[in-house]
Amino acid sequence: METNILLKKNLNIWMALSLVVGMVIGSGVFFKATPVAKYSGSFVFIFLAWLLGGVMSLCGALVAAEFSARYPHTGGLYVYLEKIYGDEISFLFGWMNTLIYTPAILSALSVLFADQVSIMLNLNQIIHDILAICILTVIVTINVIGNKYSGAFQLLATVLN
Repeated sequence: METNILLKKNLNIWMALSLVVGMVIGSGVFFKATPVAKYSGSFVFIFLAWLLGGVMSLCGALVAAEFSARYPHTGGLYVYLEKIYGDEISFLFGWMNTLIYTPAILSALSVLFADQVSIMLNLNQIIHDILAICILTVIVTINVIGNKYSGAFQLLATVLN
């Protein structure tokens, strides 16, 4: 028996836009420019590297748009993988995303933020580690409370960047 459950639309256009900006651009654009310049050697190669990255992101976005138009269901990539490859692959993806990918990304971003604050304020390693754990705890707590609050937090973080 299938029931129609409507999801609450808690995010406004600015929150949704800031989520997309955070996912596509993220903080990497601020921290990857130096290594890209160091290893590419010339302005032409730097430009080509960023251009290639932009084209690849655009291709990924177009593929995601096609999938979302074809399968307009809640669940995103999980649903697309289920429709294309079956239950086993989507199940494995869901658990991989829950246990490995998302915690790793959140931890890396928390440490990166703590690195920047530590450099600005000349903090020692113990304070740096406590700060990273606190940041991770705040981010997880905000996301657990609800998507309206996490959307507002993402909007604030995007504007502050």
